Amino acid sequence: MSAELSFGAWLKRRRRGLGLTQAELGRRTGYSGETLRKVEADEERASHQMAERLAAALDIPAADRAAFVQFARGEHDGAPLTLPAQTAALPYVLPPRLHDNLPVPPTPLIGREPEVAALRALLTGDRARLVTLTGVGGTGKTRLALAVAAALRDHFEAGVYLVDLAPIRDAGLVTATIAHSLEVRETPGRPYLQALKDYLRPKALLLVLDNFEQVLDAAPLVADLLSAAPDLRILATSRETLRLRAEYVFPVEPLAVPPRTEDGGRTRGEIRNTNYALRSMDDASRIMSYPAVQLFVERAIAASHVFRLTEDNAAAVAELCRRLDGLPLAIELAAARVRVLPPQAMLQHLMSRPPSHPPTLDMLTVGARDLPPRQQTLRAEIAWSYALLSEDEQALFRRLGVFVGGATLAAVDAVCIDDKGPRTKDQEEERDDSLRPWSFVLGPEDVLDGVQSLVDKSLLRPSDNEGEPRFTMLETIREYALECLAATGEAQALQAAHAHYFLTLAETAAPHWRGSRQVEWLRKLEEEQGNLRAALDWTVTTAQAELALRLVSALGYYWTTRGYNAEGRHWIERALALQGDPSTLRLRLQIHDEIGFLLFRQGDYAGAHGHFEACLRLAREMENRVFEARALNSLGHLAGAQGDTQSATALLQQGLTLARELGREIGVGVILNNLGIVHYQAGEFDAARACLAESLGIARRLGDIDAQARTLIHLGNLARNLGAYDTARVHYRESLTLAAQAGDRHFVAVSLSGLGEVYSFQGDSRRGARLLGASAGLLETLGDPLEPTDRAEHQRASASASETLGEKAFAALTTEGRAMTLEEAVAYALEAQDAKGFGNL
Repeated sequence: MSAELSFGAWLKRRRRGLGLTQAELGRRTGYSGETLRKVEADEERASHQMAERLAAALDIPAADRAAFVQFARGEHDGAPLTLPAQTAALPYVLPPRLHDNLPVPPTPLIGREPEVAALRALLTGDRARLVTLTGVGGTGKTRLALAVAAALRDHFEAGVYLVDLAPIRDAGLVTATIAHSLEVRETPGRPYLQALKDYLRPKALLLVLDNFEQVLDAAPLVADLLSAAPDLRILATSRETLRLRAEYVFPVEPLAVPPRTEDGGRTRGEIRNTNYALRSMDDASRIMSYPAVQLFVERAIAASHVFRLTEDNAAAVAELCRRLDGLPLAIELAAARVRVLPPQAMLQHLMSRPPSHPPTLDMLTVGARDLPPRQQTLRAEIAWSYALLSEDEQALFRRLGVFVGGATLAAVDAVCIDDKGPRTKDQEEERDDSLRPWSFVLGPEDVLDGVQSLVDKSLLRPSDNEGEPRFTMLETIREYALECLAATGEAQALQAAHAHYFLTLAETAAPHWRGSRQVEWLRKLEEEQGNLRAALDWTVTTAQAELALRLVSALGYYWTTRGYNAEGRHWIERALALQGDPSTLRLRLQIHDEIGFLLFRQGDYAGAHGHFEACLRLAREMENRVFEARALNSLGHLAGAQGDTQSATALLQQGLTLARELGREIGVGVILNNLGIVHYQAGEFDAARACLAESLGIARRLGDIDAQARTLIHLGNLARNLGAYDTARVHYRESLTLAAQAGDRHFVAVSLSGLGEVYSFQGDSRRGARLLGASAGLLETLGDPLEPTDRAEHQRASASASETLGEKAFAALTTEGRAMTLEEAVAYALEAQDAKGFGNL
């Protein structure tokens, strides 16, 4: 460190070299950005404590920290210091752009301004790194958390991210769910959790973990992440605390309601006889100052545009809000009914129930004593809404509880109606009740009207997605529906019907993985991910070996294409562990091939080889020539990736002969592609070109977009290796376009790498560096490394661009590439203004 620099000037350069702002360095050290500004301007001298904290935050080696503290304190005696260089020997890294995945709220947040301010202060101060919003379902925890996160967008430089845990029940999937929300994937030789911690460690980021109560066993993971990442803040919502030392519990109380007046103790008869006349303290202008009433009025106007709070209905509205204990969900459900029942009639209905059937909103006094009182109140409100439904609406409501993340009308039809169909009265009387799978018969004609009615009653929510309509339940309401389902004895039958339906959906999708409808089916399965997880969980939990194996077999390609490698392994390993009869052998050999490919993508070649060998052995034992050809192809592809071209050629030729004999054109195309790779690895360029051209012709004939993208990549690689860069660029651009349309992130990343290499070799090093950075970042996110031969070309191109640009400029440009979104990288590579049509990414 040169002696002419003051400590303040050196500190400023070191901070910038590490890519830190004053605010971020302040959070790491516990000092304000203003204090650090004064130190950097040499207006203030660092205290001994501050110097020690700066040494830790700036990665000063332990052996040099005493000298660093002396320098910071102005006590240096002039002897040479072995401190990091002025510029930290690091490229200057711009702070990351603000990112978030927060949904746009459909309605304004009412009455939570004090909570938002308090939570902002907690999450930006030093008191709490983990804040848990607690309370029963329906208090508005999620809505409040989203409002706080949105208000903190500008504070967290690495972004604010929502992680929705509602679709999962398995704590073992929480790591993968968080990682997917952040677009982090594991890399070969490094555990998934370690990859996530490494990603979070340098970042100032806010995670919103929503609905944590159903995965409480994952609480230690939260502590682990906080320990690894000093600038991470977590805002969780849960009905139970996480019971962690770092946790700051923030109870979300109901909205404030108008206080009861001095005559609030009247009997039901007295209240009824007053006809809800205005009380002295319940005038319209006064009660509108209470958030619970504001929410009721807002939602009532949304339900009926003619509704107004008047002197005639103000007392009834105030009493309704009090009886609902100010719970937002309960208030919204009640307000939605003003189209049918004005507030006075709504309250009259509650007060007129006979003592033997207490009003559902009064169930607080008779509900289970081991439940929190306000949960009893919420349960009472949902039960009240349920009691107002017709018998067929009730049946549909409780059956809809089996769906996770919503359902299409087709799914509702398939799962919820009576499999025997509607019956006449005589047929019902003759039927043996002990054999009935349903407690009430629902026919196809009941579903559409029932769904519409439940939407109108705010028990079901239509989505605004393009394409086929979907209908979802709030998680709290869905839990109540499941309780009702269990009480009727229908749960097992409905869960089985649900699992069979989504198994059928997955198996219907599987044949389209190599056809023109590939993109359409990938999108469908992405929409149904919550339901697929629920079906998988039910099949493995209930040891339905055949169903579980069929389901994971059908989903293998989906998991690989979408980059869900860790989750795919999780479910496949659980399914393979189930004991099954000999009829499951065919499924098991297919699954060995699927999991082998997942491991291959992740760079675990030894693990992949074991599964491919098991697939080949079973196929030959069963004399299944189709899977024998697949296993030979997989083993050949793996051998080629490891540089054993002689073994690879022999295995692939055997597989090709079998596939041609069987007349399986799809298999022929796949094996020819892999054989072409091996030929050009061996320097047999004409043979490689012939194999790849035939493979591409088959893929085009079949309309297989993904296979076209794959083969075009290898044709590009061949042209690149021969120095035909213009030809290579044409192939890579087409493969990139097709992969983006198919939503295949792996082939997008490999295409970007190919284009980056070509641009670098042709002298456009700036564009090449950005594309190489974009590709590397995406591959790391997916946990899909390049194969060794491709990796060598990527490194050669990087070295060429770095030599042309200089190391610092090259590093800065690759950092820019890594910061691009997927769509931005595709558009940049294709020199387009935008990436319209690539929404599947």
